[in-house]
Amino acid sequence: MTAFVIRRSRIINSLFLSSSHRNFCSGRSVKAVISPERERAYKNFFHHEEKSAKRKRILLYSLCTIGVVGFIGWYFYWPHHTFSSPVAKVLRKALWAESIKENFDYKKALGLYYEALEVANDEKLDQISDEYTGIELKIGEMYEKLGDSEAASEIYHEISARYLQSLNDPSIDSELKGHLIQKDLRLVTKYASLNEKSSASSYLQSFVFTHLLKAMDEVMKRLGASGNNVFDPNIDPALASEVLLVTDFSNNEKSANKDYTLTVGESGAFFTGYPLIKSKWLPFREEFFNVRDLFVSICNSRSTKEYKQIAAAVQLCTTQWMPSAGFELVEILNSINSCGSMLYLRSETYEALALTENQAENQENSKHLMNEASKWYKCSVRLCNSVPSTYKENNPELSSAMALSLYSLGVIELHIGNVEKSKALLVEARLKGRAVGFYDLVAECDNELSKLKKIVDKSEDSN
Repeated sequence: MTAFVIRRSRIINSLFLSSSHRNFCSGRSVKAVISPERERAYKNFFHHEEKSAKRKRILLYSLCTIGVVGFIGWYFYWPHHTFSSPVAKVLRKALWAESIKENFDYKKALGLYYEALEVANDEKLDQISDEYTGIELKIGEMYEKLGDSEAASEIYHEISARYLQSLNDPSIDSELKGHLIQKDLRLVTKYASLNEKSSASSYLQSFVFTHLLKAMDEVMKRLGASGNNVFDPNIDPALASEVLLVTDFSNNEKSANKDYTLTVGESGAFFTGYPLIKSKWLPFREEFFNVRDLFVSICNSRSTKEYKQIAAAVQLCTTQWMPSAGFELVEILNSINSCGSMLYLRSETYEALALTENQAENQENSKHLMNEASKWYKCSVRLCNSVPSTYKENNPELSSAMALSLYSLGVIELHIGNVEKSKALLVEARLKGRAVGFYDLVAECDNELSKLKKIVDKSEDSN
């Protein structure tokens, strides 16, 4: 391109270096004197360059189009999959039907996927194989696209039940077992998302817990002694600071001698000193922790204090597992904040009960749980403060977690009547939230500060 630019400038200069140059220097209007032959040569030169560039663009676009079409043809038609020819033939028709080529005809595609499943059944294809369940998942997807969530749920439920049955087989290969657990937990999440309106139902809770329990059994077998006392739904979260390993974070007297270190590096911030057993969770680590969070959410949607206690216990145990499972600091901080929220919700439950029954006992329980919640939020703030400022600057989500902890502590202090302390915490939370664009939290801080101002004004008026 550089050579072309230089060549063009020389041609232009040669056209004007005549009597017109003197006219230009004298200030008169410039009109180049060009012979017809040179003008034709000039035009032909640039016309040739433009045609050449145009041909290159057309060639490039053609190659790109051929490449894309070729890839699609290879993906859908070349026999690189493990389906038999009869099954693959029907699947190609189904994929075509749900594409733009047939105007997204999901109803036709659904029928073809069922046809493919029938052929697979005739061939006695393994019903827990990725191929067989893959066809079923496409059937569920078509139902979803047709707006029939109930039918889709039935499909996902049926596959999940088959996975569970296979996982109960003691002769199952360990590698296949991990893969099935991963696929099963994904389906559990999918099923729950389609039935979120019934999240308060006991069936959904039982369904999620049954499949989670099977995954937990596998985890416990893999962890061996490391997994002792990690999950116990009967643990009272009010005593968590004494019985759960996660309270090493809190620097309590009983855990002050624990050897753990927060290590910050290019790959993130992690805890070292705990037995790093991330490999024990693979390949279903993410799915496992997601379903635990899902179970906590379902329990919290129930109105009774017993379910909220279970939710808190599970959340605390989840947080306990996260350092050794190799989660990064910000994810652990979010879980720690969730622990504080669980305990705060339980505290409010007891506070409400104190208005109608066992006043002294329920008030004491509420106070104790509020104190425990405060410990978790303070733990989060302490951990954030232990991280170098340069790392926090490059990871604003840490500041968001800290702002949330400060806000929660401010709410607790306001709840128990410590107005000045509450104001300081809320103002700091607001500043940190604003600095990282956490505007939802900023709005909540403003609401609490407004309540606080009314309390102060009312107190001054009474005096």
